[in-house]
Amino acid sequence: MNTESRMKGLKMLLSPSTEQQARVRTQMLRQIVGPSILQLARQQVTPAETLRATLLTLILERLTPNFAPARRHPLKWVAAFAIVLVVLRALPSLFLAPATIADSSVLLIPTDGGVELSLKNLWQPVTNQLELSEPVVMRTSEAGPAIKATVMLHDDGNLRLGSSTMLLLQDLTDRPEPAFDGPTATLMQGELWVQSLLPETVRGMTIATPFGDVVVHGGSVSIQVGDTVQVRVWDRHAVIHHEGQTVTLVAGERAELWKGNAVRSQRIALADYNRPWVSENLERDAVHQRELAQLQQERRSAAAGILPNSPLYSVKRAAEAVDVLLTIGPEARVQKKLQQASTRLNEAAALLAGGQSGAIVALAEYKQALIDVATGSGGSVATQQLIAAQVADNAAQLSASLPDDSLYPVKQAVLEVSAQNVEGTILVDTLDVLHQSVVAGDTAHARESLVQLKPYLSKLRRNASDFSPEVKKEAFSLLSDVHVTLAQEAGATSDANIIALQEELAPYLSNAEPVSIKAVVSLLTDEEIQAAVDGTMHEVFDVYRLPKSRLNALRQRLKHFEGSPDEGRYLRKLYHDMPEASELTQFVRHAIQVLREKQILE
Repeated sequence: MNTESRMKGLKMLLSPSTEQQARVRTQMLRQIVGPSILQLARQQVTPAETLRATLLTLILERLTPNFAPARRHPLKWVAAFAIVLVVLRALPSLFLAPATIADSSVLLIPTDGGVELSLKNLWQPVTNQLELSEPVVMRTSEAGPAIKATVMLHDDGNLRLGSSTMLLLQDLTDRPEPAFDGPTATLMQGELWVQSLLPETVRGMTIATPFGDVVVHGGSVSIQVGDTVQVRVWDRHAVIHHEGQTVTLVAGERAELWKGNAVRSQRIALADYNRPWVSENLERDAVHQRELAQLQQERRSAAAGILPNSPLYSVKRAAEAVDVLLTIGPEARVQKKLQQASTRLNEAAALLAGGQSGAIVALAEYKQALIDVATGSGGSVATQQLIAAQVADNAAQLSASLPDDSLYPVKQAVLEVSAQNVEGTILVDTLDVLHQSVVAGDTAHARESLVQLKPYLSKLRRNASDFSPEVKKEAFSLLSDVHVTLAQEAGATSDANIIALQEELAPYLSNAEPVSIKAVVSLLTDEEIQAAVDGTMHEVFDVYRLPKSRLNALRQRLKHFEGSPDEGRYLRKLYHDMPEASELTQFVRHAIQVLREKQILE
C-alpha cells in the first residue's frame, strides 16, 4: 500500500462520523449548562415572556420623545437643570489654578543659643528654630555675637535682637489682613534692629518703647532702650510718635527720646556705621530682601496656571467667565473678579520669569479689570473697600521687589492703581539699588541704575511737585549716602570708574533742593566737627581734579550743615584748614559772612 492510501485510511479512522459529532456536541452542551442548581438560578433571574413584553413597552415609552408641557414632569426638568449646573460649576476648576499663596510663619531663629522664652513664668532656652503662634516675652544673654536672635514676621520683615535685650512680641498677624490694633512688639531694654518691607498702603511695624512708638514701613531702623531711647534710621524712613509729637526720620538721621523732651533729628555719626551690629544687619537685610523677592516671584509664577501663550488660554478665560456668572451675590461676584485680576498679575510674573512676551498685555488687563470693577459698581463703598484691600494685599506681596528684579514691572503696575506716588517709589527703590551696587563695588550695575535714575533726578533737581516733601527728603538723604560712599571708595582705591561715577552724580547733588539737610539739627563734638572737615578736604581736593567739580563738591558739603547750630563751627574750622589764596577758600569765607548777616537779622 502506497503512502497516499495509508494517509487516506488513517484520516477516515480519525474523522468522526456525523452521528458521532452530534453525540459529542450534546454532551458538551450539558456540561456548559452546569448543575441543576445553576439551572434553577437561571430560571429565577430570567423573566417570563409576559414580563419581558411589559418591560420592553416601558423602555420604548421612555425612549420616545415627549413634548408634553414641562409642568407635567417638573422633577425631570429640575434634575436635568441641576446636572447642567453641576457640570458648569465644576468646569472652571479644571482650567483655573488655585488662588491661594503659601502661608508664611512667624519664626524665632537663635544665633548661638543666647535667647530664652518666658513660658509659665519660667525662662526656657531656645537652641533651634521655633515657630511662634502666640505672644511671648524673650530675652537675650550678654556674651556672644552682636545678633543674638532673629524673629521673622511672615514676609513683612525681621526683628533682630542684640545682647541683653528683652522684647515682648505681641502681634503675630500678617499685615495685609491685620487683626490686631496694638504694637507689633514692645522693647523693654536692650537693642533691636527692625527691617520692614511693608508698603505705605498697609500698617507698618510699630515698636513701643518707654518713651514713644516707632513706626517702620520700608526700611532699616535700630532702637536702643536704656535711660533714654535712641532711634537711628539706616535705610528709608521711620516715624516717631512721642508725647503728642510726630517726627519723620530718614536714612542717616537719629533722635533721642526721654520724658518731656522735644524730638530733634541729628545726623548719625560716621563711626556708628563701622559698628559690627550695623554692618552685619545691613548685609543681612540686603540678602533677605533679595531672597524674599525671589520667593514672591516663584509663588506668583506657581499660581499663574495656564499662560496666555498656551492654546488652552481661551478656555481658561471662558471658564473664568462661567465662574463669575455662577457666583451668587454682588459682593462675592466682585471678589471673584478681583481674584481674577490678581491672576493677570500672576500670569505676568510667570511670563517675566520665563523671559516670554505678553507680560505688558497681562498687566494692562489687570489695570482695566480694576477699572471695570470700580465703574461697574456705581461707586459702591463696599466695592471700593474690596478694591483697596486687594491692592494693598498685592502691594504687600510684592514689597521686596527692586527695579533690577524681573518682578518689578508687576510691582509698578500695582503701585499705579494704588494711592501711592509711583514716581517717588521708583526713585527711592532705584536709589536703593544704586547704593547697594556702590557698596558692593559693582560700578557697572551702579551705572545702569544711574541711567534709570536720571529722569527722576532731573525732576528732583528742578524741585518738581511730582514728589512729596517726605519723598524728597528720603531721596536726597539716600543720594548723599551714595555720594559719600563713592568718595570713600575713590579715596581708598583711586578707581577711575568710581571717580567718573561720582562726578556724574555731583551735578544732581549740587542743584537739588536739600530738604533733608535743612531739617537736620545736630550737636556735634569737636572731634566730629574735625572729622567732617577732614572728609570735606579729602573729597574736594583728593577725589576731584576739575575746578568746577571741586566747587560742586564743596557746595554739597556745606549744605550738610546748612541751618544747623554747628554750621558756624564747621565753616570756621574748614576756613582755617583750607589752603590760602584759594578760590574755594574765598567761597567758604563768603559763606561765613552770609551766615553772620543772617544771624544778625534774626
